[in-house]
Amino acid sequence: MIPQSTEKFSFKTKFYISVYNTILSTGWLYIFFHMLLAFFNDGIKSFSKTYNDLSHLLIFLQLIQMLEILHVKLGFWKSWWIIYKVLHRAHLMFIFHKVHEVHEEKMFGFLFFTWALSDVIRYPYYLLNIWRCTPDFLIWLRYSVDLVQ
Repeated sequence: MIPQSTEKFSFKTKFYISVYNTILSTGWLYIFFHMLLAFFNDGIKSFSKTYNDLSHLLIFLQLIQMLEILHVKLGFWKSWWIIYKVLHRAHLMFIFHKVHEVHEEKMFGFLFFTWALSDVIRYPYYLLNIWRCTPDFLIWLRYSVDLVQ
């Protein structure tokens, strides 16, 4: 997402966007560290447990991310590609939720890990960017790690 000039946003809008990004940052950080610790304990087979361990939080975060469609419509962001990304992830989560045979597939655990890796950087970047205090290393990470996904 490419933010609009944040000078035009009221304090209330900046506060709302900050709370939104803090919730998503915290949720994805939890998922990231949960998966990292599980990986250190169980190795690659830990990815087969990801959906069963974290499905409620993954679904909750994906539902919250649907608000990004509204954010584009309200002019908080000027990039429409985020709508594709949000709908694509929501579609995948719907499939994962309905097709029980894939719940223990390692490749989906790896996919969730890439989502977490990307979003654990993306949402803090958005949070700090709205207040115009984003450190250079976070800007670099934001656009470098997003290429992986």
